[in-house]
Amino acid sequence: MKCHLISLKNVILGIVSLLCASTGMAGEIGYGDGTSDGKQSFGGSGHAIKFTMPDDQTMIKGVKLFCSRYGLPKPPKEDFELYFMNEDMKDSFKKEKAPYKLIKRDDAQWYEVKFKESFKAPKTFWLIVNFNATANKGVCVHYDSSTGGKYSKIGMPGAELQDFGKGGDWMIKIITDK
Repeated sequence: MKCHLISLKNVILGIVSLLCASTGMAGEIGYGDGTSDGKQSFGGSGHAIKFTMPDDQTMIKGVKLFCSRYGLPKPPKEDFELYFMNEDMKDSFKKEKAPYKLIKRDDAQWYEVKFKESFKAPKTFWLIVNFNATANKGVCVHYDSSTGGKYSKIGMPGAELQDFGKGGDWMIKIITDK
């Protein structure tokens, strides 16, 4: 019964996001049907996902990640990094940080990173999330294979992005602000 409730919740959230995007209200941009088909963490690399903003929305006010932390019960006293890169991956137009303690250990769910101030985004851009993962600490971001992996890669700013080989897209969403 719990699985059906979670699926129904994801469907409803998806419909609300689509309605918000089509009416010009603040909303979320993401990919897939909301069902996790696996998870992955990368040492020395980040989770990269490409977004295209709706015509009537240009501002970003946060990010949502479906993920869980691994490692010691107490989170590390450090931040993870969110790089917003131009479509050609040559320039970062914004860098944000968020505390590791935001993400609970072994508890996969949607976590929201709210920024202090909204910022303007280009029409198409990449987001790279770097958790500075090691064998002893990191974050597993889930992926959804319903989209075939058209939007997601792995890599870091200044390096060529690579396929991550699972045929899915990261369960990462942009929170928009009109």
